[in-house]
Amino acid sequence: MTHLPRGVVPAVLAATIAFGTWSLLLPVMPLAAVDAGASTSTAGFTVGSFMAATVLAQLGTPMLLSRFDFRPIMIAGCGFLGLPCLALLVTAGSVTSMTIVSAARGVGFGLLTVSSSALLPHLVPHTDRGRFLGVQGACIGAVQAISLPLGLHLYQVGGVALVAVVACASNVGVSLALLRVPSVIARESSLDEAGSLPPDEAGSLPPAITMSRLTLACVCIASAGSTYGAVVALLPLPDSPQSTRASFMLAVVPIATILGRLVGGRTPPSSSTRTLSIAALCCAAGLGALPIVGISTGVLQLIAAALSAAVFGLGLGLIMNISIVVAFASVPDSRLGVASAAWNFSFDAGIGSGSAIAGIAVDTTSFSNTYIAFALLAGSTAAAPILFRHRRAHDAPSGEPALTSAPTRTKPSTNRQEDNVEDNESHCSPAHPGPTTSTSDKPRPLPGSAPR
Repeated sequence: MTHLPRGVVPAVLAATIAFGTWSLLLPVMPLAAVDAGASTSTAGFTVGSFMAATVLAQLGTPMLLSRFDFRPIMIAGCGFLGLPCLALLVTAGSVTSMTIVSAARGVGFGLLTVSSSALLPHLVPHTDRGRFLGVQGACIGAVQAISLPLGLHLYQVGGVALVAVVACASNVGVSLALLRVPSVIARESSLDEAGSLPPDEAGSLPPAITMSRLTLACVCIASAGSTYGAVVALLPLPDSPQSTRASFMLAVVPIATILGRLVGGRTPPSSSTRTLSIAALCCAAGLGALPIVGISTGVLQLIAAALSAAVFGLGLGLIMNISIVVAFASVPDSRLGVASAAWNFSFDAGIGSGSAIAGIAVDTTSFSNTYIAFALLAGSTAAAPILFRHRRAHDAPSGEPALTSAPTRTKPSTNRQEDNVEDNESHCSPAHPGPTTSTSDKPRPLPGSAPR
């Protein structure tokens, strides 16, 4: 590729910085709440309120994208994500105020997660979408590796006020970058007026197979999200036995997640369900090792912290990458937006519920027991892909495509490109469709990259 399409750089930059500001305050808010006198369970709800608002905003974003230009929607998301931070300058000691600020920021994050993943496919050639989405996902993972520990460092230096100012200023920068993105308006949303899944299109796979694919993806990513929410909410707390290594571990997890995404991108379609099971076991092993970090000292503690964070992050990256590929393969092109919304909803709802439940569990039991409970949850998720394979073998007609292949249909006479599964993150029509009507229904393999 000799040059980058117009608008790609500011679009990737905007998504990267936006996710960075999210990560900046993610571990800081529970810690600030505890320092303000809140219990551990109450502190967990600062993250829970953020993610609850996020998933509600995600449900309405596809409808907005079908009616308005991407830029004002994303700029509005930056405003919600950044401007409420200024309230922390005067209300940092109030847990109620911090919870409200978190909820307001969650609205902005919900707008940005859906719109940023849908924008990039409009700006690049159809055949390059998987590659550019992979670059965006790597950039987001890299900035999270920096912003998670940076947020804790800034909090230790200047308190929550300093972190709030940095987060607000960063989102102003994102808004300026978005001004250089070309105007894009999506086609009609894949969500119907009731916000429910449209009925199966004629010629697609049997509904049981189609929905079980999407359900498998959502179950796996929701479980992974809940364990991630528990980790980022509990590790930095001062009473946590792992608090002395929290910054180090929160830096290792995103780095390992990037590696997991890259490995997941090379996973052959026939091994997707098996790899999902292995990834769930990796998450379980990483969480199960956290109590060892708490009782260890010196070099042994550092090694245990690195290994547990790396194994957990590797499993998380594998699940993120493969589950979103499975989700997009479960629907025809006209419903990619529905699959994207379902995947994002499951992931963010998992993060929010995981952080809230983890805070309650710590108050009633202990940190070690809470980590072990979440490890068991992650381990039990390994059974979901196995159950899917058994059901698929029982229900699928002979000659059905592989797990990560898109459903096949009879081609109508149209210029629209069908079954190009590289358009894996967008519910919108491509910006460069061209008169390329395919003459074959043979599906092409999905790329392994995911933007989150």
